[in-house]
Amino acid sequence: MTESFLFHESQLIEVGLNNAQPEEVPPPAFVPPCISIDVSHLFTTDQIFPTRDDLINWVHGIAIENGYVVLITKSDSGGNGSRKAYVMLGCEKHGKYVPYRDPDLVEGTRTQKTECPFRLKGRPMKNGIDRDWRLKVMEGTHNHEPARSLLGHNFVGRLNSEEKEQVEKMSKSWVPPRKMLLTLKENNPLNLTTISQIYGACKRLRKSLRGSLTEMQHLLKKLDGDKYVHFERHEPGSEVIRDVFWAHPNAIKLFNTFPYVVIMDCTYKTNKYKIPLLEIVGLTSTDKTYSIAFCYIVNEGTDDYVWALECMKSLLADQAMLPKVIVTDRDLALLSAAKQSLPNTSHLLCLWHINKCVLAKCKLYVGTDDFAELVMGKWGEVVDAATVEEFEVQWMQLFNMCKDKYSNFTSYCSTTWLVHKEKFAKEWTNHVMHFGTTTSNRAEGAHASLKKMLRDCKGDLATSWDASHSLTCNRHTEILASFERSIHRIDHIFMFPFYTNIRGFVSNKCLQLIDDEHIRMKSYGGCDCLLRETHGLPCGCELAGYERIPYESIHPFWKRLSWEHVPEPVADTISNHICGMNHGDMQPEVEALTHYFSSLDTGGQSMVRRKLQAIYCPESSSLCTPEVQIRSKRTLKANERKPPKVKAIGSLTRDPSGFEHVDREIKEAKKASQPPKKKKRVKKSDTSYFMGHFPSFFHPYIHTVQNVEDDGNCGYRAIAALLGLPSGEEGWPCVREALIDELD
Repeated sequence: MTESFLFHESQLIEVGLNNAQPEEVPPPAFVPPCISIDVSHLFTTDQIFPTRDDLINWVHGIAIENGYVVLITKSDSGGNGSRKAYVMLGCEKHGKYVPYRDPDLVEGTRTQKTECPFRLKGRPMKNGIDRDWRLKVMEGTHNHEPARSLLGHNFVGRLNSEEKEQVEKMSKSWVPPRKMLLTLKENNPLNLTTISQIYGACKRLRKSLRGSLTEMQHLLKKLDGDKYVHFERHEPGSEVIRDVFWAHPNAIKLFNTFPYVVIMDCTYKTNKYKIPLLEIVGLTSTDKTYSIAFCYIVNEGTDDYVWALECMKSLLADQAMLPKVIVTDRDLALLSAAKQSLPNTSHLLCLWHINKCVLAKCKLYVGTDDFAELVMGKWGEVVDAATVEEFEVQWMQLFNMCKDKYSNFTSYCSTTWLVHKEKFAKEWTNHVMHFGTTTSNRAEGAHASLKKMLRDCKGDLATSWDASHSLTCNRHTEILASFERSIHRIDHIFMFPFYTNIRGFVSNKCLQLIDDEHIRMKSYGGCDCLLRETHGLPCGCELAGYERIPYESIHPFWKRLSWEHVPEPVADTISNHICGMNHGDMQPEVEALTHYFSSLDTGGQSMVRRKLQAIYCPESSSLCTPEVQIRSKRTLKANERKPPKVKAIGSLTRDPSGFEHVDREIKEAKKASQPPKKKKRVKKSDTSYFMGHFPSFFHPYIHTVQNVEDDGNCGYRAIAALLGLPSGEEGWPCVREALIDELD
């Protein structure tokens, strides 16, 4: 009787009363179902195709309509009639994947092969004649389902000849690949191309344009093909390129027309070699920025900047027309180079960068309170001082304000910036004819335009040249248009007799500056002659004595509305300066070279031949690019902090400047010092908080307020709680089901 109530061990396991855990049995391996889809009837035909291509196109069309992709797996043209011509067609999933090298290294690889048996065979009806083709179904079944969408199948997404031509034209116009794809799909709604195929087509196009040339040979060929003036330097004892300087022929004409002001600045992250790009820009009479030249310099040293400045000077047809003003940032190597190459040129420092750096130090040493704002206001008065005496007075006031507590700030200002006060303080810059250019913002804007075209920093030097060339040509078009607008389109406010002598003969920018000065003189009176000294235009006191502005009172800079009258310079290959002799006569140089060549031995003559060949045949140049700098990871030390997250590889975004680092640190410090905000918790019984959310005429009808969890079912939860269901808020499924039943 007792034994009848005892369970055996197997029975205990079945009812879950045994605490012992059974051994886990691994689930059976997934075996895909065996699929066999017969499509023989789709390809069984007695049709005779005129050519092999007609047969293939017909098969492709039928396969795509039914969700399959058919490729040529094997073919033979028949040779000279010695063999039988045929073409074998199969599914894109035919065959079996075979690892290329190590079969164990399969991570990150994939395949579409499923050993699909589908096969078709096409043959001409007459041997040796490529016509009258017939199709035969060898195996008409697929071992997989048809594709729901053919997007992502590379074969059907291939570009045809017309689309390839479109992509080539758009690629030369620097159209982004995503916009290329949109254009193709707008022209053909049935297009199945993907963005990766557009990238591949662009890459193949660039490779085909270069051919067998090296990167430097390709770059030099492009420079010669577009008549650029260019200079190169290589590392001593090797053929690795060090510096490359190039200037567009029309940019040289512009530089000879407007050589008065030059802005220089380096930008970074424009190529995979991490070589800085020095861009030299100027401004026209119509207030347009133009690029004088570009220069890749490996090392930003004084010697490199001197070389770049000497190359820039060689572009001028008249060495007496050297730039009158050069604007840069506080690069000590560039300051030293400008002093050597342009000793008579006024050198200005970018006022915008100076103010930003001083503001950063003020936040760091003084703080961010009201006193710091007072200090920065006083610094502005120091910079804007109109006389030397006023400058010294303002500086002493600032010094006395900060000498007790913030001597670090005054020490920074005096040792870093006031030693260059003649280069940025208005007492000195107001006596320089800089035509309104006291910052390097024009160069910064040129950098931004260039990087928009580059899209990433993984390109080579030839890619950077392509972008600069396209950008330069666009700028020249806009500059020519601005010249024509100044000649033929005059604003109505300048149609008075006061402007008769200069209207249509000077730029619209010049007229606007004069009009602003005239209005200021009428409104406020008094004249500081600032416009005459900095822009070369009549100031207020001069305008007051004119009935009509004389043409002679305008600086020649504003009268130049064309570059065609300026002769194009020819660079001398020996001295890098423009020769004073007839530019078309090379006979003296040829005779000197012949005499020098005959005096050399065999090795010297071979060297001269190679150099001459590199000039008239740049494809044969032996120059090469530097090695690509690869960013490697390293193990952090025990007490070392993890570095901040770096930008994505290929990003063109510049690294933060010093003042931006200071702003970030101060912002983080403020955030850390503030106590965390406590969220106001609303009690479920607090009805006064919720009553304010309802109109007042609803209040007499509201008896109870129930605050529920906001999880997407709060409406059902509120009803369940107010109905007094046993489960409270958790009874919301009952309310929902009851509502559904009522609606049904």
